[in-house]
Amino acid sequence: MEKGFKGLSLHVGINKYDREYYGDNIDLNQCVFDAERLHYFAVERDYQANLMTNSNATVAGFRAFILNAAKTLKKGDFFFLTNSSHGTYDDNIVNGQTKRMTAICLHDGIFWDYEFRELLKKFKAGVTVIWLSEEDAKSAGIVDNDWVELFNSNGAIAARAVVS
Repeated sequence: MEKGFKGLSLHVGINKYDREYYGDNIDLNQCVFDAERLHYFAVERDYQANLMTNSNATVAGFRAFILNAAKTLKKGDFFFLTNSSHGTYDDNIVNGQTKRMTAICLHDGIFWDYEFRELLKKFKAGVTVIWLSEEDAKSAGIVDNDWVELFNSNGAIAARAVVS
């Protein structure tokens, strides 16, 4: 990494879910492996990489990690977030139209996208946040090795996708 550049990453993978919250038959098989693979990817690129798996991937821990990242990162830094877990949605009728709310399922509860967007607003201007879930990639038709360009008012970044 360039001098003065800071990259921080969080990689979430959940195979085992809290049965008290979700009930039985919800566990997955490969999500922790996915998170470990992306953690390694970030380590190879000199990110300060963090792994949150299974019972450590709680709503409170996830929220606290992102809030701390928003507090400590500064202009020119990167925050790279990956998630491999269940997702969910809830369809609400608003003014006669269906509005879909989506969320990720963490070990002990649901973290809604609107909550995530509120956390993203706490990052300082100039911090690049990279977040792409497997579900988002699928719905956009992004597959392994595709070139993806991410852009906003602060600039653009291009990278190869790794989604499988």
